[in-house]
Amino acid sequence: MTKAKIIHLITRLEPGGSSQNTIDSCIFQSKRFQVMLARGPCEKEPENLPLKLCLIPHLRREINFFCDLLAFVEIYQLLAREKPDILHTHTSKAGALGRLAAAFQSGGSRGRKVLVVHTPHGHVFYGYFGKIKSMLFILAEKFLSRFTSCLIALSKGEKQESLTFGIKGRWEVVHSGVTLKRGNFTDVKTELGLRGKTVGTVARLEKVKGVEYLIRAANIIKNSGVSLEFLIVGDGHLRKKLEKLSTKLNVNEIIKFVGFQNEVFKYIAAMDIYVQPSLNEGLGRSIIEAQYLGKPVIAFSVCGIKDLVVHGRNGFLIKPGDFSVLAEHIKIMAGNEVLRKNMGEYARKFVRQKDNVSSYSRFSVESMNIKLEILYNKILAERRDNAQNISSRR
Repeated sequence: MTKAKIIHLITRLEPGGSSQNTIDSCIFQSKRFQVMLARGPCEKEPENLPLKLCLIPHLRREINFFCDLLAFVEIYQLLAREKPDILHTHTSKAGALGRLAAAFQSGGSRGRKVLVVHTPHGHVFYGYFGKIKSMLFILAEKFLSRFTSCLIALSKGEKQESLTFGIKGRWEVVHSGVTLKRGNFTDVKTELGLRGKTVGTVARLEKVKGVEYLIRAANIIKNSGVSLEFLIVGDGHLRKKLEKLSTKLNVNEIIKFVGFQNEVFKYIAAMDIYVQPSLNEGLGRSIIEAQYLGKPVIAFSVCGIKDLVVHGRNGFLIKPGDFSVLAEHIKIMAGNEVLRKNMGEYARKFVRQKDNVSSYSRFSVESMNIKLEILYNKILAERRDNAQNISSRR
């Protein structure tokens, strides 16, 4: 039997959860399907990927009518040439152009229509843009969902919020697959000069990640006389602005910015408390990594984070943007060693629970890919059954 052909399409393979998930899926699926990974250009793309790759030269994250039109044509030509059984699109721009190209290609074809699966990797309906731009994204997604065989949410929270915003269709929840490393990690506290209890986060330094609120909470904590140190792992457009804010608030001596790091586990291992102040988060890979290492978590109660943090058991959930309450909960946790230990132990057990479908831990790469394979086979079988029913009625 000929293997089904799957094309994965992502805007670009920049460092981050969506890119890593897509790469992991392609490698896993290559054993059972014909797989191609198509993407736009990226300066920091991983090298020597063991995959069949295709470059879409004009596929860019930024909105540009001329480039977007050319990218649409390039994707359309790719689909016409390769004739995949499934097009799996990832992230907003690739999802929009890919689904439109698939709709046009299938509409003008006498053969089988391509099945389209789309993973947004977290919605962008709040926390990223202003009200008008956010509304345009919602309207666009409502329209594009008509051309989507199946939509994949990273969490129950993302699925429910998407439905609330009116994004109808067939939804499945498939958690991000996170590679959880075992073993002892190099103690970076000494390297970084950290001497006391450390509160930290791992995040892109962009508005939606809310790192500003952690810095403002640090200011409140310092002024209250509580001695803590803060570790911020990650880089982004707001790094200089956030460093200036820490200087302005006179907390630059207790906050260390260490930039982007490939080995985040050893930095999380150095934290006593993990904080995720995101204003929107499809799931939260770094939360999973922190819980795996037995760290209690304090986070804003948004989207997929609510699937990971059980308030009062493995951490605290608080109102988004409320840095005063964030500061209070950090102080409570920092001042109670028994609470931190109990929450950390619950977090460790929580994240290592087995998934009923895959028998692997529920946030593992294996669990994610087994669920995707089951989904692919299901929609392929449904297409075969529909084709047979149509043929039998003729």
